Amino acid sequence: MNSDKVYTFSKLIGYVSFVLFFMAAKPDVHAQSGFAKAIPIDANVSTFDIIFHNDQLILRGSIEIDSLGLIGLLIAGIDTNGILLWKNFLYDTAFSFDWYRFTSSRFLIADDRLVIPVRNDQPGEIAVYFTDLVGHELFHRNYSSEGLFLYPFDINQIGDEYFVTGHISFSGSYSGIFVLKIKSN
Repeated sequence: MNSDKVYTFSKLIGYVSFVLFFMAAKPDVHAQSGFAKAIPIDANVSTFDIIFHNDQLILRGSIEIDSLGLIGLLIAGIDTNGILLWKNFLYDTAFSFDWYRFTSSRFLIADDRLVIPVRNDQPGEIAVYFTDLVGHELFHRNYSSEGLFLYPFDINQIGDEYFVTGHISFSGSYSGIFVLKIKSN
């Protein structure tokens, strides 16, 4: 009988060990899992930058609708589960700029608005767009590049000034960097 008690006790220890291991190794059921979701936008979309703000991810990119011949900026907000909260487009309805290929710059959030630098290909300018936090345009400013090809890459804020930095290309094979300093107003 003693051997039966030892065998039963060993089985019990084995089960308890298994349960304790499972409890220690099981994932936290309250943790958020990762996601891979398609954002429902019926167009050609490229995403260039993502910023986390107010419990959402704000995406900045470009959009091209071939059937309408429209190009422009895409600004969208998704929650941390990948659900689209809002989306906004700033279209080039004048068909005078080529935003689609040359807008791969960062953007920033400052003073409860988005500040987005873009390169306007045809007029040879850089534009800085100011929108509210859901992508509605408040205003924009164009800055002449005097015939040079400027490719904005990043934007930073120091005090009430913004600094747009990027790559500059001269005629021929010369190249360098540029810094554009603008005021927040």
